[in-house]
Amino acid sequence: MLEKNPKNQEKETTDSFWERFQFLLTITDNTVGDDEEKTHIVCQRYFNIGGFNIESIRSVEFKDTLDYIVGRIQDELVSKSRVYEWYTTNFPLKMNGFCDESHNLTREDIQALSSRDYVGLVKLSDGTVVNKSYIEYKKDDVDDSKYADVANMKSYDVFFKFSFLMDDKALYERIWDATV
Repeated sequence: MLEKNPKNQEKETTDSFWERFQFLLTITDNTVGDDEEKTHIVCQRYFNIGGFNIESIRSVEFKDTLDYIVGRIQDELVSKSRVYEWYTTNFPLKMNGFCDESHNLTREDIQALSSRDYVGLVKLSDGTVVNKSYIEYKKDDVDDSKYADVANMKSYDVFFKFSFLMDDKALYERIWDATV
């Protein structure tokens, strides 16, 4: 009589989601109190590696691949932070006064179009007149109090940690500053 493979049977515990390998991205906040830190899971995934060779964890390719993955995560977080800052900053927002690629813009034209110092009608070197206008946010519209603690943070008060685990043991970890 053939026995069923235990992996094909439904389990009633959370172990049914457990696989041998996992990666874990956490953020830790050391600013919550004296000698206390608070760690939050940003992302955690369990997975299986078919045909896994145990010797591969000692290879340069293993380290290089995980360095590359962490680099991509860091780049993505930086990009998302820039987008967030762009939309939440208290600078005036340019509403019109843009040019398309058909204009042969000089360095002075680009300066006049991109600088907040030039407002209203701006004449470009080819004679084109562009009307630049901005929306100004009132100070009351932006609640800076919720971001006040950020200015007082020191390096590594808040940090990210990426971990690659096998059988719940860390094979690779990388920590980087999240206060930047």
